[in-house]
Amino acid sequence: MTNNSKNSQIVDISELAFNRDKKNAGEELTQYFVQKNRQEKAWQITSAFKHSLRKNIFSKTEAHTLVEFLARKFDIRRAAVQYPQAGDSQTVRGANNNISPFKRKKSNDNDIFHQLFIRLQNAVQENLLDYNGARVLAKEVVTCYPTSKDRLR
Repeated sequence: MTNNSKNSQIVDISELAFNRDKKNAGEELTQYFVQKNRQEKAWQITSAFKHSLRKNIFSKTEAHTLVEFLARKFDIRRAAVQYPQAGDSQTVRGANNNISPFKRKKSNDNDIFHQLFIRLQNAVQENLLDYNGARVLAKEVVTCYPTSKDRLR
């Protein structure tokens, strides 16, 4: 009996498995770095706002605008901000007692708020900022500007 099979090739299964795993690893690494980049962008925006809020360079109107925007986009309610504040050690100790209520507003501070606010709006449109990040930012606004709590439902 003669074997005239045209398709008689030896297939190395380990090489096929290696190529499959190599492709999967490449896709996973790409997804990891894309997600990491998105998280870093969101962190940069929230930390810039938090730093500016702690320095109290925004006006009350700007703080109210920020809280209203976050509350509208992410449906953040007063309870979501007050509950985490109850156990926050900085809030309980009164970390903001050293801030003078009579801060002068510089003319370039308004520009800083508008630039940060535009970046925040872009981050929301690109889905970089999630509910928890927005809630933490709203909590920081309410901590630094207590009158902005009235803007939440």
